[in-house]
This record gives sequence, C-alpha cells and structure tokens, in this order.
Amino acid sequence: MQRSHFRTALLSAALVAGLSAPASAQIGLTANIGTLGVGGDVALAVAPLIGLRGRVTVQPWEPTRTVDQVEVTASMSSPNISAFVDFYPLGRTLRLVGGVVKFGSNIQVVGVPLEPVEINGVTYQPEQVGSVTGTILTKEFAPYAGIGFGSPIGGFGLVVDLGVAFQGAPGVAVSTDGLLSTEAAFQADLDAEIAQIEQDLEPFRFYPVVSIGFSIGL
Repeated sequence: MQRSHFRTALLSAALVAGLSAPASAQIGLTANIGTLGVGGDVALAVAPLIGLRGRVTVQPWEPTRTVDQVEVTASMSSPNISAFVDFYPLGRTLRLVGGVVKFGSNIQVVGVPLEPVEINGVTYQPEQVGSVTGTILTKEFAPYAGIGFGSPIGGFGLVVDLGVAFQGAPGVAVSTDGLLSTEAAFQADLDAEIAQIEQDLEPFRFYPVVSIGFSIGL
C-alpha cells in the first residue's frame, strides 16, 4: 500500500512539473538599440508565462553640441547591465516587465567656453573658466518597471520595451581648470550654478528606458 501511494505521488509530481515548465528549453537572443545604448539580450523561458532576460549595452557615441556658446561633449565609458523578469499575461504578444538596471558609469560632460559666459549672474572670460568637466551622479543600481511588445523567446521578430528606471534625483560634480579655478569668489558662483542645475535635474529621477530590436530563438 505504501509503495502504491509513493508511485501515485511521484506521478502527480511529474504531471505538475510538466504543466508548469516549458515543453522544451527556449532561449532567445536579441540585438537592440535604445536609451541605454546598443547591445543585446539573452532570454530564457522558465515557465509558460515567465521568462528571464539579461542585457548588456554600451554607449558608443560621444555627442558634441554648442550650447550657449559652450562646446559640450557627453560620454559614458562603461557598459550598462540589466536583469529583467518578463510576465506574459496574454500570450507572447504583451509582457509586463520588472527588474534592475546597473549603470556602468556616470555621464561625464566636458565643456569649453567659446565666448564670455555667465555663471550665477557674473560674466567670465573663456580663459578665466577654462574647460569645464561635469559629472552627473546617479545610483549605480536602479529598479525598473515597464511593458514590452513581442517575444524575445522563440522565432524571429520585433521586440519593443518601454519602461522607467528609478534612479533617484541626479547630483552634479563640476571642476574647472581656468585662471580663476582656485578663486573663492569664482567657486562660490560655480557652486550656486551647480545648485540650480541639480534643481533643474530633479524631474530626471526617472530615467526613460526605450529599446527596439530583433530577436531570434535558439
């Protein structure tokens, strides 16, 4: 009798496992581009309605623009690494996504004044300011929530993700190498300008994460 009960329990466990796991291991690769940079995903189906994804992206570009007579170049040197859990409530067309984004490095901005510039209401000559190096400081790890369209697992298709990384209010660190870089009055004006910039950056505590790519199943 005990042997019969054991056999029944074993068969029941096997049936439950078969219903809760994918029919076969499903793995997908995705190449994408978006606000986190250019990179790719590796996705794994762990249950009929749940998938796991890992993503690595890099920012290969260093855009340069002239803003208020200051030539500005922005860069982010290290790759971003993300981990996601995909939930499929309506089949493979729609995904609810949660996870975490690890920002590889802070955004660095280098500016060179081309003409006299105003800092905290005071006008300074380019040689007095020199080059300005600013770093936008955020949390290294940011929780993520979003939605996705298309399946990164199985077949070939278009994959779109729309979401937000909750990175917190950015801080700003600035240094200069001009003739007045060590002067107390100039530094006080610069600190006041930094405080205003940090206030302007308050809305960017939520970093938009948008990506589009093509996936292929293995």
